[in-house]
Amino acid sequence: MLGSIIIMIWYIIYYKPENGFSILPLLRSFLVVILLIGLLQPNITQIIQGEKMRKLSVFVDNSMSMGYHTRNSLTRLNKDLSFFGEKLKNKDIQHSIYYFDQSVYPVTTGMPLTAAGSTTNIGEIIKIAKNENPEISMGYLMITDGQNTLGIDPKQSVKDVSIPIFSLGVGDKSALVDVSIKSVDAPTVAVKNEDIEIIGTVESLGDVNKRLTVSLYNKNKLIGSKFIRVLGDGSQTNVRFRFNPDQLGQSLYSMRISSIEDELNIDNNQHSFSISILQDQYNVAILTGAPSYNTGVLKQILNRMSRISVNHFIQHKKEFRPGLKEFWEKKYELIILDNFPVSQMSKSWYSFLKKKIGSQKSSLAWIAGPSIQERYASTVFSILGLKDTKWMLEDKLTGWIMTSEGKNIIQSFGIHPDFILRELEFPPLNPGLQISYQHSWMYPLASFKNDVNDPVLLTGETNNVRMAVWTPTNLHALHYNLTSTQSEGFSEILLSGLFSWLLRTGGNETLHFRLNKNNYQQGEEIQISGIRHSESAKGESALFYININDSIVSSTELQFNPLLERWEGSLWASSPGTNEFIVEYQDNSGTYEQKGKFYVEKSQVELNKVFLNEELLKYISGETGGEYYHWANMDSMISHLNPKITLTTESNKTRPFEKWWIVVILISILSLEWGIRRKFGFL
Repeated sequence: MLGSIIIMIWYIIYYKPENGFSILPLLRSFLVVILLIGLLQPNITQIIQGEKMRKLSVFVDNSMSMGYHTRNSLTRLNKDLSFFGEKLKNKDIQHSIYYFDQSVYPVTTGMPLTAAGSTTNIGEIIKIAKNENPEISMGYLMITDGQNTLGIDPKQSVKDVSIPIFSLGVGDKSALVDVSIKSVDAPTVAVKNEDIEIIGTVESLGDVNKRLTVSLYNKNKLIGSKFIRVLGDGSQTNVRFRFNPDQLGQSLYSMRISSIEDELNIDNNQHSFSISILQDQYNVAILTGAPSYNTGVLKQILNRMSRISVNHFIQHKKEFRPGLKEFWEKKYELIILDNFPVSQMSKSWYSFLKKKIGSQKSSLAWIAGPSIQERYASTVFSILGLKDTKWMLEDKLTGWIMTSEGKNIIQSFGIHPDFILRELEFPPLNPGLQISYQHSWMYPLASFKNDVNDPVLLTGETNNVRMAVWTPTNLHALHYNLTSTQSEGFSEILLSGLFSWLLRTGGNETLHFRLNKNNYQQGEEIQISGIRHSESAKGESALFYININDSIVSSTELQFNPLLERWEGSLWASSPGTNEFIVEYQDNSGTYEQKGKFYVEKSQVELNKVFLNEELLKYISGETGGEYYHWANMDSMISHLNPKITLTTESNKTRPFEKWWIVVILISILSLEWGIRRKFGFL
């Protein structure tokens, strides 16, 4: 192009064409320049600049913690939010308002902040921010206390956000204080007058460093008090109590901690629990009319049972050896009439016996023997509520069977895994007493195989007094004749189980499982522990179920802790409201169940840390190019917000020599030159 221009200038200067025709070299030069420019294939780019208004998205925390800041009440917040919206409008900032707790949702006109959300999910806002266009959105503004209680950690995902996130912090930097009894570890069953240890865990939240009193009560009776120091910030402190229970039965205990000033919730400052207190020693009295082979069997089985003290009194004419002074003065949990009576006893004697049984709630067992006299037994029948008796007392061996109810009860007493109830292996027995009962509270566990199915073993309970009658005269035959058979040990299983029931220490009552609390929050861990008190060996399995409306919602298998000698397990509270739990315990003697209930409150994890988390909000705003302000400095934030943006737009790049109008220009120049040359004869 430069060479062509030089040649054209040289031509004009040295050849000096006529003025009228100087246009021809100019046209030719212009044509050559255009063609040479076309060889370079130039691109033309057009740049346009302008301004555009962007929109602000405002996210307001509607979780439960927002309603517990002392300096920012819910009413005050709603009023300030209304002013905040007006100030944005006055500055011509287009905005949309959303609430968020566990999710994000838009706010309709007039919808107030309720602070009803159970959790705060700041990560959900950051997730949405990743998809925003910076040319449309001027950024996000979060109005929150910064307590993230659900979802991912915002610090892990905030780096991928391309728009600024501004923050307005609500609340005080110091957390509200709260002390609570988080859990109580106590045995589910204990023995009277033996030491038991109870461990309570006290949790403290907020900025607190105080010395508090923890007390243990048995109902309203103070057992003991201890001082502990709580340090706050979620710290936990253990407190131990050791004492000797002195009352039998189900005892209700409560652990209480003193409250402190400005405490968030005082309902969790106490926790109630129960312990089954068993007797340390069970006193058994045997009144023998005349010693027999049955007497040795009874004493042998009783002496093998734990925590049982036996006093034996043998009748000699109308007296007993030793004397009955100790019998009348001492409380007995079980009185056994063995082969009794064999002689006349005064009516006053039976009257005293009946009063003793009724006042002390002693259980009564009558074991028939070969020496019982019919004429002396009628008073014993009246004590047991029996009548219409017919004396048999003959050496006529008769077969017998266990009733269906008796089989279930005997199997629950069993401790031998290979034991099988087979009626053919039961040795026949001598019927001793043909008894008649009409009370609904009495039921036979075994019956003779005769025409009238006379009871072999009759049991019942009335007025909190348990009774049992063994009618055959040769109990010893049952004990010794099963030796070396598949049912060996059946007599010991039967009698030890029967005595355990009479002493109230056996059967299904031996399941003692308990939860660590009665009330939980959603998502809180439920801990359960317990034992089957009468087990002689560790059980095979223990399962823990949670039922709602007769449907299992969760379950777990309990594990045996050999150090604490108890079954333990845990799972999470999920469904709010009243829940039922079932412990299904299985060992070699059968399967047992224990049921109970507990209550699950809607999650209040928001209340565990009620304070302004400035550190998190500053981090989020700093990483995204936004700014952090406290709620009190709302006006300063609004003054720094700029909704305008200068936009630079690049048009599409074009190649002019690919356009049709370039061809038109070239043809026009050539045609003009050709026309001039033809007109003036230069062709």
